[in-house]
Amino acid sequence: MKKGQISIQTIVVMIVALTVLVALILFFTGKFADLGSDIDAVQPDSLATTAECKLACDLAKSTNDPNLWNAKSEECTDKGYDCEGLPAPAESSG
Repeated sequence: MKKGQISIQTIVVMIVALTVLVALILFFTGKFADLGSDIDAVQPDSLATTAECKLACDLAKSTNDPNLWNAKSEECTDKGYDCEGLPAPAESSG
């Protein structure tokens, strides 16, 4: 190894040591509790809803069946997701 070069092993050890140091600082200052409440504040439901809306829209477009979108449309439009380019549902004569 040339003078002034640092090995990959040394870099990995430094990263692990820095991670442990940060974890210890967070633990002893009580910030882990705050971190947990901050993570709880993020609503995974909103991410799941967006994915469900996109899936319902894509499925409705690919099958050309707007009824698949209509099942989720109210919840999705409330969340700000709109399924554009979907044909209008056919009127049923009953």
